[in-house]
Amino acid sequence: MAAMIRSFLFLRKYLLLPAMIVLSLPLIISAQEKPDSIYCPAETPVQQLYYEQSSPENICTDSFASEKKTPWTRRQKDALSNAFKYNPEFLKNEANKLRVRMVGTFQVPSIMVHPKSNLDRRLTFTSDPLTYVGADIGWNIFTFGYSFGLNGRNDKNNARLSFNTYARFFAINVDILWINNLSISDIDKLVSDNDELTDDIFPQKIAIDGAFFQSRSLQFKFFPNGKKMTYGNTINPKFRQIKSAGTVVFTLGYADNDFNTNLENTDFDKYSLIKEVGISNLSLSKYELGSGYSYNFVVRKRWVLFLADIVGVSAKHYTYEMLFDNSPISKTNVGLSNRLRTGACYYNKDYYIGTNVSYEVDILNTNQFLFNNTGLSGNIYIGYKFNIDGFNRFVSNMLKLNIE
Repeated sequence: MAAMIRSFLFLRKYLLLPAMIVLSLPLIISAQEKPDSIYCPAETPVQQLYYEQSSPENICTDSFASEKKTPWTRRQKDALSNAFKYNPEFLKNEANKLRVRMVGTFQVPSIMVHPKSNLDRRLTFTSDPLTYVGADIGWNIFTFGYSFGLNGRNDKNNARLSFNTYARFFAINVDILWINNLSISDIDKLVSDNDELTDDIFPQKIAIDGAFFQSRSLQFKFFPNGKKMTYGNTINPKFRQIKSAGTVVFTLGYADNDFNTNLENTDFDKYSLIKEVGISNLSLSKYELGSGYSYNFVVRKRWVLFLADIVGVSAKHYTYEMLFDNSPISKTNVGLSNRLRTGACYYNKDYYIGTNVSYEVDILNTNQFLFNNTGLSGNIYIGYKFNIDGFNRFVSNMLKLNIE
């Protein structure tokens, strides 16, 4: 009996553990073959129950598991989606309401030419302000409108076409301007201190028949902090700024200008000092990169004050002719520009009223003159936003998109 007990203790001590390991191997292998969190991770209790009840041979071919075969792709997709979502702490989404606005717009172009012989002197080419009244209707990033001029004869000679769209992360601006009734002002700036100046000899403004200025421009703006700040809040409101925020602004643009003074047909016997300017015509094309900063100040929840400043560096190719010299001169150099914009908007439930003003300076430095193109423009508007939930649902179902 004692011998049997000693044999049992020997077997338990030296054979029981190896036997248990051998018997457990099938369970260990089975557990390794069964999909677990490494291969088919469950994100919800429903998925966990699904995985536990699925057989090993086909669980990783089911729909849940097939989505997990490319986890990196899904993570990138989610990250991209989150990057374009707005922050509701800073912005209120009103983009998908129907916006109807009445708009008044003005633009004051001005061109100054300084002779390099004396930069303190200048000749200014101006036009009467362009003023327009109109209306537009918008939804999301799309806006369509029409304006008509209030200047009578001035608007028949001058014209302006523009297209602008503002989203949270970008803006596109297209502007075409024709000025066909230029006048010369600041003639006294061409007179030296020793010269006598009287209105009978040198009037303060001279209309130049045949003089014109034409401009065409295309510009893209990019706003990295579009999650928290909307650049167009006081220009054409889509998202409403509810907490102060700012963003760096990057710009990429192209523009070309044609300028003809027609001074060769001026009576130089009477206005001989005008010859000192020397320029007959100028064609200018530029490619520009710019950067700056923009900030929206929210005051007492209903007011939004806007300020932006952008400095541009451009490669400019230009061709010009001087008076009494028909030999065109073509060169390329680097120039600077600056755009300053400010505005304010007041919100009260669904209606809003606001204004914005922008000022632009673009300088070209040649061997014979300094060309300074400035522009002041702005608008004032009042609008109302209508709820169109039914239309938004229709667009969502048609395009399979989540229109908020």
